[in-house]
Amino acid sequence: SFFRKLSPSKMAPSCGFQKRTLQSIVSAALAVLVLAAAVAPAHASLFRTSHPTLDWTDCTETRYKGFQCATATVPLDYARPTAATIQLAVVRHLAENTAARLGSLFFNPGGPGIGGCDQLLSIYPKFPEAVRQRFDLISWDPRGIGNSTAVKCFDSTQESLAFVARFGESFPRSEDEVKLWISTYANYSRRCWERNSELLEHVSTADTAQDLDFLRAAVGEDKLNYYGMSYGTFLGATYLNMFPSHANRIILDSNVLPTAWVNNGNPEAGLTTTNLRFGQPQGAQATMEQFLKLCGKSPNCAFSAGSPHQTKQKFDALLERLRARPIYLNGTNMTYARVVGNIFSGLYMVHPDAGKKGGWSSLAGMLEEVWKAGSPDVEVQPPPLQRQQQQQQQQQ
Repeated sequence: SFFRKLSPSKMAPSCGFQKRTLQSIVSAALAVLVLAAAVAPAHASLFRTSHPTLDWTDCTETRYKGFQCATATVPLDYARPTAATIQLAVVRHLAENTAARLGSLFFNPGGPGIGGCDQLLSIYPKFPEAVRQRFDLISWDPRGIGNSTAVKCFDSTQESLAFVARFGESFPRSEDEVKLWISTYANYSRRCWERNSELLEHVSTADTAQDLDFLRAAVGEDKLNYYGMSYGTFLGATYLNMFPSHANRIILDSNVLPTAWVNNGNPEAGLTTTNLRFGQPQGAQATMEQFLKLCGKSPNCAFSAGSPHQTKQKFDALLERLRARPIYLNGTNMTYARVVGNIFSGLYMVHPDAGKKGGWSSLAGMLEEVWKAGSPDVEVQPPPLQRQQQQQQQQQ
């Protein structure tokens, strides 16, 4: 089980695995909205002394054609609502059948750290027609990221990309690499805190839940209709605990275990990762086994070796080859860590997105390309960060 052997620092950002298509997920889960939203009871707004509103306009970016954009100004600290404020980028697509409209449906794609605006744009066509016809679909970039007031640790995108490139791999494998990652991330944390301490004090799930309730009121809804995926389920659960009387239909899909996410309130939670606490390595392994099984049965799977058993053997052989040395492909040293990282990311969505990118077919194609590339006789370069330290040691 190669996923289960990964150390805590080796895992990708924590998002739930999406083994079903979004169409089937939303069709089953959101059908209740169309049936029940019209009879939802009313409730007084949380904002009793003011009525927040949003100034919607057509989005200016061409790719957002058909969507409306707005900027919400919300308190930085809800305990001091008249003090400092921040801004949230919000996007919506109006119900396609105005006469049959039932209300608004808020969507959070997970993460944390994923902007909802671009994600809504990407998957909007996959929402069932009945939902698109009768609900305004709304999402937002949560505080701290995207086009909302964001945590900025670098002066430019180029500087940020250069920092990320220093790691070189998807995860460290040797003890020396682990030490390099830990020290580099420690410096990264200090850098971010020095530049964003006031904002970071108020970038939490609880703060985001309060933002969500603000947005609910701002679009004129007495109660919230919400669809959250992966981390979005933790946000939804937090909202339900903070604002139980404001909830209408809350759909939590691909759930993460809330108690595991917060380590049961243990202050030592920082010593491990959310990924390990809610069993993400085991989930990845089980999903990979299904991928290989289905690939082996399909004549159209690029990586198939003719049967599930033979395909599994081929996959194991590929990993052994990569453990021995990288495979040079299209100008890149495809190392064991890089390929495993690509596999982990590739398992998230079974079918391609609206732009025909990703999905298990693409993952199979990538594996087959690496397999065919073999192991040519090329000089293997260490990751950039390690290479830099080696050069410094030689100069000394």
